[in-house]
Amino acid sequence: MSVRFGHGPGRVRLSAATALLAVVAMAAGCSGDDDDDKPGAGASGAPISKGDGPAASVKLPDGCTTVFDAETPAQLSVAVSQALYNSAPVVVVAAGDASALQPAIEAATAAGAPLLVTDEAADAPSVDATASPTAAADTSPVTFEADTADCAAPPPEVTPSSTPSTEASSTASPSATAESDDEESDPDSDSEETDSEDSQPIATASPSLTPAAFSVATADGDACLDESAAPADEPSDEPTASATPSATPSATPSATASASATPSTTGTASPEATPSTAPDPVSTVLDPSVAAEIKRLDPKAVLATSPDVARMLRAALPEVKVVENASELPETSAPDRLSGLSVLVPAEEDLRAGALAARTTAANAGAAVVGVQNGDPRAGECAVQALFKAKPTKVLGVGDFGSADRLAYRMSVVGTGVELPGGGQLFFPGRRLVALYGYPGAPELGILGAQGIDASIERAENVAELYDDISDVPVIPTFEVITTVAQGAAGRDGDYSAESTIESVKPWIEQADKAGVYVILDLQPGRTDFLTQAKRYAELLKNPHVGLALDPEWRLKAGQVHLRQIGSVDSSEINRVIDWLADLTAEYRLPQKLLVLHQFSLTMITNRSAIDTSRDELALLIHMDGQGEPSQKDGTWRIVTNTVPDEIWMGWKNFYKKDTRLMTPRETLDREPVPVMISYQ
Repeated sequence: MSVRFGHGPGRVRLSAATALLAVVAMAAGCSGDDDDDKPGAGASGAPISKGDGPAASVKLPDGCTTVFDAETPAQLSVAVSQALYNSAPVVVVAAGDASALQPAIEAATAAGAPLLVTDEAADAPSVDATASPTAAADTSPVTFEADTADCAAPPPEVTPSSTPSTEASSTASPSATAESDDEESDPDSDSEETDSEDSQPIATASPSLTPAAFSVATADGDACLDESAAPADEPSDEPTASATPSATPSATPSATASASATPSTTGTASPEATPSTAPDPVSTVLDPSVAAEIKRLDPKAVLATSPDVARMLRAALPEVKVVENASELPETSAPDRLSGLSVLVPAEEDLRAGALAARTTAANAGAAVVGVQNGDPRAGECAVQALFKAKPTKVLGVGDFGSADRLAYRMSVVGTGVELPGGGQLFFPGRRLVALYGYPGAPELGILGAQGIDASIERAENVAELYDDISDVPVIPTFEVITTVAQGAAGRDGDYSAESTIESVKPWIEQADKAGVYVILDLQPGRTDFLTQAKRYAELLKNPHVGLALDPEWRLKAGQVHLRQIGSVDSSEINRVIDWLADLTAEYRLPQKLLVLHQFSLTMITNRSAIDTSRDELALLIHMDGQGEPSQKDGTWRIVTNTVPDEIWMGWKNFYKKDTRLMTPRETLDREPVPVMISYQ
């Protein structure tokens, strides 16, 4: 579906003059206030205690941001319990089957108790469930080491410049010499339509332009972690246009947390106690960390929600009272409520049982819990909105979140509440861009210049809507504005490139912002380098809805001129732009920024495999600009995508005149990898 961030009354505008970034990003549950009474729903719904008996003793993590690198459902449940509980009079243990977890969630919530789960897979260290009940496992303490980080500092506030920082080096209306063969059809042609409180941090952004249409996270959102323990819906067999890149990028870069989640002890039952006739093997195994955590919590009773789990617990912990009926539990009181804490757990299906248990345990202690995709709280509108609403003072991440420093940075971005069109703060695979390409006021350079700003917005929306029914992600109308234009003459600065002034481009960015249109600034640098030109437009790139494109076709070496040869750039020059743009994005806590690399020949980008893909402040995309017959374009696509580096997405260009016929949207998407950006020139 298309996402239009237009002019509805619910749109929140941010004032850059009063903007204050929430430096600790963070989280309430992903459900609205109506969910507060549900089991484990969040910090506002106190557990239902059974009486006036003893209560669990709870604690806050030491660091502002803390990460436990737990890897299995059992370890997830144990890590949260270990981080938040000193002791508990009751502990609930269930089999690690998410579809049967609801009774355990209800029992743990009623008792204000930690909920631990076993693992279904037999590849983890386990207690021998076939051993005699009299043979106890090794339950010496198992400690999950924590990686901690201090709170992130707020970003600098951006003050828009009252005057342009640069003047055009050649002419405000560059000639079309370098791109004279890219003439466009009449703009009237319809050929493209063929187929809180004062004490709380104020989480606002501080870009140079007000992000009106680029959604500020709202107070409520859909659940990020399934409320119930029912199995997730089966994926649809209906064919859709997948947004998967040639190599699926990981939302978490290669650096990982220093903390290890691997338990230091391994429990085994006494071999002498093995009965002569072993019972049938059970489908669950008891991670030694679960047994050790129960012993550490020193409960008066443990509730096992199945006979298999009860048998394993009695074998591992013969000194602990294990019951199978909640009516046999002692009376308990609700624990003290931890305030200002958000707990992040994985939202992936294979860890769902552990995440649901961790959610229950944390919510019973008063913490808010958010399910996070791919270890990155910026991924998806639900997590961003829930965390923006909560504004926590401490964050605990349990799972594959990388280092605590990385999570602290990502949370500071979430704290701004500014989302990309389509939701969330990561670009792909959550959206598809459909762009008009060109230079304002120069129709011979591209369709974007064939009409004024308002008409261009309308045209971009109309073209984007053609992809609505065949795209499996929101379709975002986009401008790719040629900002520096290749020239046939050297010009007064000798670089064969005419640089637009900031003031000439700013109206397009401002109007696009109001309409929910993403903007990409395209550079054709001539004999200067990409970084030098990119820095000219730093003021514009501080906006959350503005990205950058590099066009190596127009990058000349000394002695070269346009149209006599195809330009090229080495990966080392691209990497300098990546470092600068990523640093700028990080400094101002912006949502992920798009960097486009145009290419139709392998010689245009030398040493392409050396492009730095480690900076997750950016989404990198190679845009295939082949032209001509559809079969010829398909051949160019195969060449360009064959050796594309991992974690780089792909885009496609359709030409109104230089293609022998305009491909339909369905034809455009009918390829592998499916392009996540399509531009029209």
